[in-house]
Amino acid sequence: MTLRRNLDWLLLTKRPENVRRMWSWRDNGDNPNLCENWSKRRDNAWLGTSIACQEDANRNIQELLKCRDLAAKIFLSIEPLIEPVDFRLVPGFNKCGQAGQDIVRNLWVIVGGESGPNARPCDVAWIRSIVGQCHNAGVPCFVKQVGSMCIDNDAASRCHWPPLTEFHQNNERCRVLQKHPKGGDPAEWPEDIRVRKVPS
Repeated sequence: MTLRRNLDWLLLTKRPENVRRMWSWRDNGDNPNLCENWSKRRDNAWLGTSIACQEDANRNIQELLKCRDLAAKIFLSIEPLIEPVDFRLVPGFNKCGQAGQDIVRNLWVIVGGESGPNARPCDVAWIRSIVGQCHNAGVPCFVKQVGSMCIDNDAASRCHWPPLTEFHQNNERCRVLQKHPKGGDPAEWPEDIRVRKVPS
């Protein structure tokens, strides 16, 4: 990363508490050092953490925020989304004043459902909630996919899907059937979640 400053590096981890301890740097290109209490900012690095549920959000966002001085941007990869996530419940994340503005200015959120034959359900209401939370906070949000097992249990919401969308009711779940195997074609989604913003 130090030698290739012409590239932006997106680093994603499930364990953001390890980032600062493992953040390496090179002095004059040949002396590798690991420094636990010293930070070296890299303007071509973006640091992200994986979130699948509220428990992940409560733990990982706090740890990621401790590293925001190391990189140009921080991001949340909320995929696979397997339950609702509410940023207001994350301790210390909903700050006011300059600290809160700094967090929002340098934050990006990516969200998506799980794909594959054994994908867990992802309710479109959860994605819609995250899109709305990001919009209200002025945070760019990128909806990557709705997943292979997209669910929409809200009858009123189902009228917002594109015409010819098929639904399969199974017990208490109403699965959205899509042509794209990962639910990754925005043309198959309701317009309000066709959001693919990236930080400027």
